[in-house]
Amino acid sequence: MTDMTFLIVPRNVLLVLLACFSIKSHAGSYAYITNQGADSVSVIDLSTNHVIKNIQVGKAPVGVAISNKLGLAYISNVDGQSISVIDIKSNSVIKTLPIHGSPVGLAVSSDNRTLYVADWTDDRIIAIDTADNSLQQEIKIGKAPAGMVVSPDSRTLYIACRDSNDVVAIDTRSFKIKNRIAVGRHPFGISLSPDGKSLFVVNVLSNTVTIIDTDTMENDSIKVGAHPYCISISSNGKTAYVTDTQDDDVSVLDLTQKKVIATIPVGEVPEGISFEAKSTHVYVTNWGSNSVSVIDSGSNQKIMEIPTGDKSRAFGEFISGE
Repeated sequence: MTDMTFLIVPRNVLLVLLACFSIKSHAGSYAYITNQGADSVSVIDLSTNHVIKNIQVGKAPVGVAISNKLGLAYISNVDGQSISVIDIKSNSVIKTLPIHGSPVGLAVSSDNRTLYVADWTDDRIIAIDTADNSLQQEIKIGKAPAGMVVSPDSRTLYIACRDSNDVVAIDTRSFKIKNRIAVGRHPFGISLSPDGKSLFVVNVLSNTVTIIDTDTMENDSIKVGAHPYCISISSNGKTAYVTDTQDDDVSVLDLTQKKVIATIPVGEVPEGISFEAKSTHVYVTNWGSNSVSVIDSGSNQKIMEIPTGDKSRAFGEFISGE
């Protein structure tokens, strides 16, 4: 029998230790990776870079949006015509919201009050109240809405419309279109600078990223790799990372110089991408190799590959706990 030694800890000290453990256990970051071919979400603990759970969701999950304040991850199931709502403490599906259409892009408002859903086939945006999951309102916009992002003040929703080659800005209070900006061919992924002053739009068929000044709506573009898909901005707003699906790499953009300064080989057909502020690692989902590549942003090198599920996408902001 193995010899065991027990440590007797005073009750007041034990309570402090337990409190510290509790704080630490809830302070971690996690990635929620949609696996479109497996109808599942892989949860990666970013402190260990291991998958800790695979959650079954609806049919063909694609998009992700997370509210840390609400403790929820929203998953769009494009073929299941639904949104799966995951409690990120228990990592379990607590609700399924029916969507009569093809939900792809998702975004949660900065005030956490509204979930926006891009219905790919019906060319509309749906606003859902996060308090009771009721439909607030909807609007028809450009063709095939995809990526979405909300301004820091929650007053503007930006949508990339793939088949009309433009970006639409919606006033979230009136839920009316206030701007329509022509960009490159087939805009898909979209992101904002941390201060909300620059909007970044990835143009799949133009092989470019359009940068839009959100005050003046003036724009410029940067050439990247073949068939770029999604973009993520560093927490200091100085660097952008773009997945190039046909080059199997990530283009690193210096946003001051407005040029590509590095390309990093990753897995096959990289799609979703997110910058994680605590580790300053970049996480890339690989549709073709069923994995997530981890990039060290300091060296611009891939440091590891995490096996996930079939056809990993994670379209949207897929990291919680920041």
